[in-house]
Amino acid sequence: MNTIKIKRVPVSVITKFKLWRQGKPSTRGRLQVSAKVGLFYSTSTGNTEAAAEWIQEKFAKHGDIAAPVDICEANVSDMQAFDSLIVGAPTWNTGADEGRSGTAWDDVLDELGALNLKGKKVAIFGCGDSVAYGDYFCDAIEELHAAFEPSGAELIGKTDPAGYDFSDSKSLVDGKFLGLPLDDDNEEDKTETRVENWCVQLVSEGMK
Repeated sequence: MNTIKIKRVPVSVITKFKLWRQGKPSTRGRLQVSAKVGLFYSTSTGNTEAAAEWIQEKFAKHGDIAAPVDICEANVSDMQAFDSLIVGAPTWNTGADEGRSGTAWDDVLDELGALNLKGKKVAIFGCGDSVAYGDYFCDAIEELHAAFEPSGAELIGKTDPAGYDFSDSKSLVDGKFLGLPLDDDNEEDKTETRVENWCVQLVSEGMK
């Protein structure tokens, strides 16, 4: 049986998700499509949004990155306008085989694989709780990783699990996380440094 993580979801998040499900037009006009790197996220409590803001700040020292955009306020096809992508999601449906983020990402996973991202780089970050849900730490990173693979994108940004305290994660493959895990519930003091180091790594792997 899957263990479902239940927390109070901010009204603003619920409203944005409902608007997205109702098929409201894309807010493409707000996208900085002139930037080389697109930054998309989804959030339940605000942690992933905060992480996206950290990433924008730190990556901007090295490359040309757009402002963070909640995926529920954009069309998936918007992603094709960028040379590279950084995407992030929380892990909400812990223990689930699919739909692990519990956000708008879950309804567009098939669309991600249908994108034409050949020649583009994609990096993934995720937020989780390594204490209360240490058996499923940042599982949604792996789900996003698998969803983007058919698009032809080059998936970069794997990280070493050293320094993390967790029990298990679907996102840990061959001794590496498939992206950047963050834990603002228990290790908020490490987030800035982890993001800064990861952004330097992404640039070293060819994202600019």
